[in-house]
Amino acid sequence: MAYTAEKRMHAMTSETVAEHTQSILKEVRQLAAQVRDLAETVAENHRALTAEIQALKEAGTERDRKLDVLAAQMRLVIGGFGLLVTALVAVFGILFTR
Repeated sequence: MAYTAEKRMHAMTSETVAEHTQSILKEVRQLAAQVRDLAETVAENHRALTAEIQALKEAGTERDRKLDVLAAQMRLVIGGFGLLVTALVAVFGILFTR
């Protein structure tokens, strides 16, 4: 009878532990799922931000290229105005000396 009582006590202890363990395992699984979802969200946000940063870098490079072209064109225009002023000074100098 003592043997049977001891076996029953072990069985009840195992059942009690199993009940508590199941709820803890359920919470751990839920937490693990939340962590996976969070990690996926972070990864998606990282990919999106990386793409946006790359787009901004490309836009900056394109803007710099356009500014370089504009600066070269402005040097040509300023050089043209210099030649025009020189030519006008020469023409007016000739006209006023006669």
